[in-house]
Amino acid sequence: VSFQQSDGSYSAPKNLGPQINTAGDEVTPFLAADGKTLYFSTDGRPGYGRNDIYMTKRLDDSWQRWSRPLNLGPAVNTENWDAYYTLPAKGDFAYFTSYEDSYGSGDIFRIAIPPEQMPDVVALIKGKVIDAKTNAPIAATVAYESDSVAQEVAQTNPATGSYQLVADIGQQLVLLAQANGYYAITQPVDLTGVTEYEERVVNLAMYPIKKGEVVPLEDINFEANSATLTPDSYRELNRVAGFLLGQPGVVIEIGGHTNNRCSSTYCKQLSASRAEAVAQYLKAQGVPNEQVLHKGYGKDKPIDTNETEEGRQRNQRVEFTVLEVDQGN
Repeated sequence: VSFQQSDGSYSAPKNLGPQINTAGDEVTPFLAADGKTLYFSTDGRPGYGRNDIYMTKRLDDSWQRWSRPLNLGPAVNTENWDAYYTLPAKGDFAYFTSYEDSYGSGDIFRIAIPPEQMPDVVALIKGKVIDAKTNAPIAATVAYESDSVAQEVAQTNPATGSYQLVADIGQQLVLLAQANGYYAITQPVDLTGVTEYEERVVNLAMYPIKKGEVVPLEDINFEANSATLTPDSYRELNRVAGFLLGQPGVVIEIGGHTNNRCSSTYCKQLSASRAEAVAQYLKAQGVPNEQVLHKGYGKDKPIDTNETEEGRQRNQRVEFTVLEVDQGN
């Protein structure tokens, strides 16, 4: 196994150890979408024929501890050469090559996988990354975070903006999209109640960093009728702080907004206090004072109707506007 490094290169290959490797030939390895279940073919173990297909599961992150390899049995393995066992993320069918009953030197077969030979259940997350203003596809990196740890990373197709990645079920994820010239965005994906294979379509719209651009901030929450930030706001605010610290030539204005369920005076005061609280949090993370301005707009700039609960929630928001972009920094 070899691991991709932060600079894009790969580590020196690491032998998987004697539980997998024998004095014979181990070939056509396939790691299932769960990142744990490995299928491979070998002639170094007792079996049904020339090369048999086995499965094993990784037991920890050392990549040295594996379950005892299981021969997939006579439904797959024959007296001849069997290999190239491959399966999609759903894990219900497998494809493999065999010389038994073939039309040529070797044919491709499909077989239903018995439960005991299936990989762990996963979810497939796919979608497109687009420019929020033009809908044009973006060449971006998409990853997901679980417990603030970056997990699988995917690159979009620059021609279409499409991406897909695999995630373990039973957890709360946050998708993170990043691209040059755009503000990185996040999107929560709740897989806590998922028990079977599932495909989720999650499209991500990114905002270009240019003067006058308005960027909405997700998951910025306050205590009721208060300017006190709740802890679930810190993840997004820390990303804003990181963005500003990495872009010293960018100046933004934090804008606070409310719905129409309060008087003009109270709405203006509340939105101003909340915008200031966000600005102060960013400055506490080391962002220079001159990079962050703030203003409360009250209920003057709705982006949706105030006649529905959903519309009122959208109107009561925090966003930032790019005031300056110094390309020299």
